[in-house]
Amino acid sequence: MLEDYFGDLFSNFNDDEKWFTLSNLSTIIAITSIDHGLERYKEHMNIPDEFKPRMNMKNEYLYKRFLLTSRKKNYVGAVKLKEGGVFKNAGLDVKGLSFTKSNFNKELSDKVEELVDEIMMSDEISVKHILSELRGVDEKIRAELSSDEALKYFDVKKVSDDPENLPIHDYRVNAVKLWNKIGNGEEIELPAAFHLAHIDLTNTNKMKKKYPENFMDITEFLIDRMRRDNLHKLEELKEDIKEDYESIDLKEVIKVTEKEEKGLFFKGYTEIENGDVHLVISEDDNLQSDDNQYIFSKFENKFRRHYGYNKTKEIVEKMDKNIMMFNDGEHTIIKISPMFDKDVKRMEMDIYEIYENTYRLVLNEFMGRKGQAMIEYIKDNNMGRIKSKWENKLGRLSANKKKYRDLSKLALPLDAQNIPQFILDFVDKIPFLSLAPNLLSPVSSGLSLETYRDGNKRQHISNVISYY
Repeated sequence: MLEDYFGDLFSNFNDDEKWFTLSNLSTIIAITSIDHGLERYKEHMNIPDEFKPRMNMKNEYLYKRFLLTSRKKNYVGAVKLKEGGVFKNAGLDVKGLSFTKSNFNKELSDKVEELVDEIMMSDEISVKHILSELRGVDEKIRAELSSDEALKYFDVKKVSDDPENLPIHDYRVNAVKLWNKIGNGEEIELPAAFHLAHIDLTNTNKMKKKYPENFMDITEFLIDRMRRDNLHKLEELKEDIKEDYESIDLKEVIKVTEKEEKGLFFKGYTEIENGDVHLVISEDDNLQSDDNQYIFSKFENKFRRHYGYNKTKEIVEKMDKNIMMFNDGEHTIIKISPMFDKDVKRMEMDIYEIYENTYRLVLNEFMGRKGQAMIEYIKDNNMGRIKSKWENKLGRLSANKKKYRDLSKLALPLDAQNIPQFILDFVDKIPFLSLAPNLLSPVSSGLSLETYRDGNKRQHISNVISYY
């Protein structure tokens, strides 16, 4: 607007001189107006005359380009003048934006800062160029996450305490335990510092096909993790109940008995015998025991659903013939003979996953029994009474059931130079690919570029410009 009125007065100035002069005219007008307002404010607030000079306006910066975001104390600007000093080249002034903070991955933050610098320093802003650069960042990240370069994107975490003193659900400790189970490298001994990778293990078919040994190890780890978590859940309940029933000791009630260890709570494993898969489910060789019959029936149902069998008479007869339970004098075993054209080793992988699904039901049954046992024990030792909150909670006690997708973090040694191919194939790239748009979104919104959130609440930048 000032150029419309005064531009002709500076026709012999170059572009920079004209811009500085008109900017300073704007500043003088703003200062005069603000000073007048401040004087009125000081007068109406009855500030003594000797203190009035302390409240004044200071013109500190002149920005070539300035973007104010919707967040408090959150902006970015290209500084051309600071307290009267002129910068030959504009400098970037960033306040509050996430990519400047140390808790974000430095590799990604640096890439975003380069893009912000380019946006703020260029003479013209091109939406097309910004989106193109973002795609370039994503492609580079995607490629590097598929190579040993991925290490620079992984966070560095540290466990300083003895892991026995940390909560059982501590994600860092569990990430280290998972690496020690499947890492195919030197173990991490805690306390220690280590890299932490995001992984996605939901594609079990890919694991079974390409990495059968890793798949078996992961399934065993998952079953063991469920076992540990639920035993810990019982211990926590025991401590919570103590607050209301100080004289009642639930130690014997929640303890895993020898029968439960051999039967319902036994961790299964598989073997291949004469072209059949043997799934060892129990150290209790009594085929008619409730626990063995329960596991067998649940496994059959899961097996049928896994392969899409319908409950027709023909299929039932075929399953009765090809799936049976027997004992070898020490264990109860489910024998599965091939019913379809599939490699027996691959079928073993399927059966191990089906058993892992069955194990969740077994755990639920186990926890339900423990809940009822605690109710009866409290009543027996408290004149038949129990608080309704505990009867409701223990009566509906269910297991903490983990799935492959819950194993989403994996540790790697801090001095690692190479990443096993198995891990590279299952690195979860989405958190890294969405981080650059997340970090840039406050700046892009200042340019009136619309952002949107996906189902995981991650922000993405669109090519839609908002004018209102």
